[in-house]
Formats: sequence, C-alpha cells, structure tokens
Amino acid sequence: MDFTVNEVRAVRVKGRVTNIPSGQSAADASVILMSEVTGSRFGLHEQETTISDSGAFEFRGIPPGTYVLVATLGELPSDISFPGAGYPGGAILETERFPIPPDNRPLPPRLLAKTSVQIGEKDVSNIELILGTGYKLDGRISIEGNSGPEADAMISGMKIQLMPDPETFESAPLPAKVGAGGVFTINGLVPGQYQIAIMDAENVPFGTYVKSVQLDNMDAINPRLVIRNEPRTLLEIVLGTAVGTVTAKVTDEKQSPAVGVSVVLIPDSPRRQHFELYQSETTEEGGVVAFGDVPSGDYTVYAWANTEEGIWWDPAFLQKYDGLGKPVHVSAGITQTIDLRVLPAR
Repeated sequence: MDFTVNEVRAVRVKGRVTNIPSGQSAADASVILMSEVTGSRFGLHEQETTISDSGAFEFRGIPPGTYVLVATLGELPSDISFPGAGYPGGAILETERFPIPPDNRPLPPRLLAKTSVQIGEKDVSNIELILGTGYKLDGRISIEGNSGPEADAMISGMKIQLMPDPETFESAPLPAKVGAGGVFTINGLVPGQYQIAIMDAENVPFGTYVKSVQLDNMDAINPRLVIRNEPRTLLEIVLGTAVGTVTAKVTDEKQSPAVGVSVVLIPDSPRRQHFELYQSETTEEGGVVAFGDVPSGDYTVYAWANTEEGIWWDPAFLQKYDGLGKPVHVSAGITQTIDLRVLPAR
C-alpha cells in the first residue's frame, strides 16, 4: 500500500462567541472545530481551543477542508449517549435499558451555535458564533396496530435521542422522554443532519422494528433527518410488529449443503437505506439458516462464501449481483422456506 504525502499551508481560524447571558463569562463556553465528514467522528481532525473573556477564539495549524464549528455554553446531562456510533442507518431501536447513575443536579439552560466553514490557503477571520437555545421539534411515536392503554404501556420509559452527524456530543440535543399518547419534544436542535435513536424500548414486543420516520411527509431515514430551520410539523415515528419467518437451504456448485456461508436478507429498493431491516446469518450443518422476526415486506436473499461482514451495505457491491438473488415476500405470521445457491465471487 502506497501513501503520498502532500505539503499544504496550514492556516488560522479566528472568530468570536456572542450572546453570552448576563452574569456568565464567555470563557466558560467551549468551541470545537471538526472535519465535516458524515459517519463517525473517530479519527477525524478535531480541535478545541480556549475562549477569552471577550469571547474571541483562534485555531492554528488548520489544513484546507470543510469543517464544522460548534460553540456551547452549559453542561449536558449524564444520560446522553451515541448508541448507534458507526452504524449507517437513519434510525435505531434499542430494546435494552442501559442504567445510568441519576444526575439530579439542576442544570442551567444550555446554549449552542453551529456553522460550517470552508478553509482554503488563507486565514479565516471574523466568524461570529451567536449562542441560542436552538430549535424545538415536537414528535409522536406509535406502534402499528396498538392504541390506548396498551400502546402507552409499550412506550412507557422510552426516550428519543437525535445524534448529530458528524457525531459530536457537543452539539447533541437533550434526550426527550416519551409521554402519554407517544408525544415528545426535543429541544436544543441546531441545523444539521441527525440519526434517530429510540432508547429504552424494553416494553415493546420481541421483533419490533422501526417501520417509518417522517417529517413534513418526507422519509427521515433515507436520507437521514435534516434540520435547516425550526420544524413546523410533527416528527412521526411508527414502530412495526408484523413479522414473518424465512428459512433458507443453501447448496454449492456441486449441489451439496453449503456450511459456513453468509446468507443475507436485503430490503427492496425503496427501503434499501433502512439498514435496520438487513439481516444476516451463517449456514450451519446441512446448509440451513433461519431468519425469525423478519419485518413484513419484499426482500432479496443472497448467499455468499468468504464475504466481508457488512459489505452488502455497499451499493456498488450489490450491483455486481443484480438479478442473482432470490426475491421473497415476507408476510406477518407466515413461515416459508427457499432454496439458494452460493454465488461465486465477483
């Protein structure tokens, strides 16, 4: 593997944090500069700097690129997390509860500011980060086919967490607790792209999945939820419980049972970016693999030997095998068996 290192001119990035509440010091605020790359924050260029009493800040030695500047004032509660770190999907359902030590300290209102910065070969000056409380987003979560006290019991204890992309705790809004009727309110949103996590969903039936998330009648999973200004409509989250079962019998080119082969269920094109719908298993003795609790809908099933885990999330990889998988329609409560042949590597 060859690496080419190019010499570039590093520059300074300077600005000021404004709108500091009376009685608070600008020096208590935090400013972070990070690479504007979606996915995971780990391994990316990220730098924090100090702020003067007047609110002035400066970063030095910054290479060219597109960055995000985030300014915050105020603490985050202890129950904020990134459950889907590194996960490509737009929505995640966490059915386990992760105990967090209670933090009952009264926290002052949290203020945020965020802006994108394009850095070239010249210093960047006069950036103004105006602190504010951020946008408010009202929402509702429901479980398909359930309503009233039954639904309230299922959603009891749930929290909705929006995770900024690029991932950074600093610009994350506070988790929202779901109330009666499935309503919730998320405060402290700044413009950007978010991944949606439904946390502490321990009371939902086994096999429950995220069926849809919509804002302004637009899919908020594919692509991910994008906030540009304060939303005027509800974020509608629907959880599905209609599932079926698929069993696959896999053979090799000699028509012998294929053991140790990856079998993957991939949703149809309209749901291709709903990564929580993908399922994969490895064949055992007899070349058989079973998928339980598969959300209803259309899928294509593939069998691959010696395949890298998760490579099927790559559209370019799937395109090589277009038309070679086996289509299957999954219906609630129905078990079906299909025959598969191991696909040769391409």
